[in-house]
Amino acid sequence: MTTLGQTSSTWLILALLPLMTIGCQLGIGAQAAPTPMAPATPLPPISPVPPATPVPHSTPAPTVNAFPLHSEPLATDWGRDYKMGELALEGGCLRILEDPDLSDHDNFVPSFLPVWPEGFSWTGTEDTVAVIDRSGQVVAQVGDYVRLSGDGVYSESHRGEQIAKTLSPDCIAHFYYLVGDDVTVIESDEPEVVQVADSDIFIRRQKTNERGFTPLADTADGYGHASEPLVLENDCIVVPYQDGDRYVPIWPAGFTGHIEDGVLEVRNGGGRKIVRIGERLRIRGSIVQEHLGGIYVPKCDARLLRVKQVINSDLPLVFPQHDGRWKREAEHARNSLRGTVDARNGCMHINYHYLLWPSDYRVEEDGDFFKVLDGSGMVAAQYDEVTTLKGHRIGSNDKLGPEIIRMMPTDCPPRTYWIVTGYE
Repeated sequence: MTTLGQTSSTWLILALLPLMTIGCQLGIGAQAAPTPMAPATPLPPISPVPPATPVPHSTPAPTVNAFPLHSEPLATDWGRDYKMGELALEGGCLRILEDPDLSDHDNFVPSFLPVWPEGFSWTGTEDTVAVIDRSGQVVAQVGDYVRLSGDGVYSESHRGEQIAKTLSPDCIAHFYYLVGDDVTVIESDEPEVVQVADSDIFIRRQKTNERGFTPLADTADGYGHASEPLVLENDCIVVPYQDGDRYVPIWPAGFTGHIEDGVLEVRNGGGRKIVRIGERLRIRGSIVQEHLGGIYVPKCDARLLRVKQVINSDLPLVFPQHDGRWKREAEHARNSLRGTVDARNGCMHINYHYLLWPSDYRVEEDGDFFKVLDGSGMVAAQYDEVTTLKGHRIGSNDKLGPEIIRMMPTDCPPRTYWIVTGYE
């Protein structure tokens, strides 16, 4: 049951509700409302992302599928056995496209595969392929006309078959060229007269830089007799002869002059010494013809002589020997070599068959004269006399050729060897 007091309280609360509502609306008896923040500065509009710059399509660098190398000690280049042509990349293979107007017509091949010296490499860019030598220098690029020294190898030979095994099928060639010590780009401005450094001496040399250049025909039949010692007169290199003839040589392409230990020497394009002042030469070449009388150089008191190839008559005589392992296959009576014993750059030969003697033979020298004695001291052969030697022929491209090449000094051309087993 509700009492009077409860009823009064209830009515009092009901009476005060409107006032409480008004007080809340006016903020009476409540915390102060926070001060409103200033309106935020609107963000700038977002710019559209520009379209990406298209990346140009890169051209892949050319690839060389085969870069064959060799480690053979090739013979010194004496001025004759150059190959010249354009370095080209065909089917992933570096080749030389030989120009008949820049090459020896007797040995012309339209295209061949170079086998580079051990230590060479190649590098490719988007535009070309370059050949790098042992020192890390670029020696040639695709498109260059180059002059190379070295030794040729035909595919049908044993050496050629061994090279082919290292190549991809597309790179197999009919002719390979073991590149030697001269790899030179034929520049359009290659000088024909070159000054020797730190001197007033000039040397003349033949020009190889023009397509269509045709070398003067070689009119000499073999090599001339040995000259007197080479002399330097009035800053001219002169080759004098005992009969009074005097010549100023026009050296093969790439040859240069250098002062070494105070003495002038002539080097080939690969930097190897060919001859020094005071040494004697045998020259294969031809007089620069002016109605066959030659062109006279007054300052030098000599005529011009175009040198095709030289022999240094004063190189020490070498005497390579073998251990008899090929003797059994060389004992047939028909295996004999007959001719005049001669020496070329210190290397004994008969008809350009370079001679390897039995291990018990020895040589005796007396000036330019020499004789070979057998194990019992009997004369088996002597300089400038006809003799017959028993033995066996081995070509540089035969199976045993590379092994023999390593036995021979680098001044002996890698041609044909005669393994001497006896004499008649």
